[in-house]
Amino acid sequence: MTGLRILTAYPAEASPFIKCYGLTKQQSRSQFEIFSHHKNALIISGPGKSAAATATTTLHKECDSQMNAIWVNIGVAGHANRPLGEVVLVDHISSASSNDSWDIRHDIKHHFPTCKLITVDSPVTDYEPNTLYDMEASGFYSTALDYTNYNRVHCIKVVSDNQKFPLHTLSLKKAKILMQQSQQQVSEYLDYLVKCYIHS
Repeated sequence: MTGLRILTAYPAEASPFIKCYGLTKQQSRSQFEIFSHHKNALIISGPGKSAAATATTTLHKECDSQMNAIWVNIGVAGHANRPLGEVVLVDHISSASSNDSWDIRHDIKHHFPTCKLITVDSPVTDYEPNTLYDMEASGFYSTALDYTNYNRVHCIKVVSDNQKFPLHTLSLKKAKILMQQSQQQVSEYLDYLVKCYIHS
């Protein structure tokens, strides 16, 4: 059965989707908080690509994920000039600390802008043009590819800081508000993905 496997770094990013999908906290011996209901599950990794990679593996093991699961990293990211709250699909991920990089194909029709993303080891405020920044995507993406096909792994970011509103102005409360405001359009897209992949 096609379901969602969602990874966020922080509870503020997770809470709108926990509510939307009616997820409840699992009893788990892992270091991570895991929430699930029916065919969907979410894990909160904490910051950093290593944590994201470990959490992705944990989610796979804890939720007995099948090859047809849709894996999604959802969270905030910085960009030089995109407006706060804009939802962006990532079409290329690279790691600032290695030569690793991945192209992401979006075979399913959508209306979102797309952008490349660099995963960094510490927050940055010097934005390259046309580039998103986060701290988890490369760890998530490279690990999720071990558990499903590339076309079932996605990265969706909500712009949380830019040159006009730099990183130091971002709080967890503000991040939560941005995620709440974007939740409906993200969830509608995720539900559409599930519908499209359900027979594949």
